[in-house]
Amino acid sequence: MEKDQGFLKFYIILVIVMAAIGTLVTLGGGISLGSSKAIAIIILFLVYNITGCICWVTSKRPEYNVLGIIGAVASGLGFVVAFMLIIMGSSSMSGAEGLFKMAFGIFIISIAFAHICLMYYFHVQNKYAHTARTVAVIFISIFSMLFMIKIFSSFEAIMYSPMPEITYARILGAALILDLAATSLVPLCNRLSEPPVFEDIYNAPPVIESQPPEHTV
Repeated sequence: MEKDQGFLKFYIILVIVMAAIGTLVTLGGGISLGSSKAIAIIILFLVYNITGCICWVTSKRPEYNVLGIIGAVASGLGFVVAFMLIIMGSSSMSGAEGLFKMAFGIFIISIAFAHICLMYYFHVQNKYAHTARTVAVIFISIFSMLFMIKIFSSFEAIMYSPMPEITYARILGAALILDLAATSLVPLCNRLSEPPVFEDIYNAPPVIESQPPEHTV
């Protein structure tokens, strides 16, 4: 516990320092190539910090430990790959198409894991919220999978669909809409009260009332 507290304090200070540096560089003089890279790195650090922290706090719940750890690792890996792309610069960007696709793909995975971890971090109180959470997780996964296919496939393969009247973009948009709708329903449904469960008084076993003991003189 003390190690966690020490690391947590160090990380809080790191986030504050990074935010302060980024703010000063942004509000400073002219934007040079070096300052642009610094701002991009700091923004990516803070974005991946959000997704990683959501997954990390979820991993502290024993039942979702593996889910949270995978999401946190994906966020860390995503920042490392994006950092490499920024350091390489535009001169090497022409030969880094695969690395760029990997960076964008890991970014989508990090967002998806953070979204799912956020759904499981909160305690659902009834079956309605549980159902909404399940639907949200399903469509988060579908949307992320479709986006990954779009990133790593050619244009012709992306737009192909067994149903001619439905394009790939429409399917992707529909998955996103259902994902967002189900996500918004989780906290709303969590406030609903379930209907009372009525007992079958005719088939219930008889209740035997205990008689108070007789006082003997």
